[in-house]
Amino acid sequence: MQSDKPIAAIFLAALIVFSVSAITTLASCSAPDKSRETLEAAGYKDIEITGYRPLMCSEDDSLRTGFTAKGANGARVSGAVCCRYLFKGCTIRTD
Repeated sequence: MQSDKPIAAIFLAALIVFSVSAITTLASCSAPDKSRETLEAAGYKDIEITGYRPLMCSEDDSLRTGFTAKGANGARVSGAVCCRYLFKGCTIRTD
């Protein structure tokens, strides 16, 4: 009878590699600096970038960066800045 420990170790290593790859991919789908520039240009203040927001943008958008900020009227808002890699500027979507 063979031990299952080598198989379990291989499975665990594969799971770790997959998890790191998934986290890296999701993290690269946001653009904090570009989002901050877009929000500042639109008059938002006290901007806090909250990270990747997968469900806020169009399927055509490559970058989806969540935020909270104060709008021009001083009210607190949250949403996402949605950008495409090529041929499109960024748009701001609020909750």
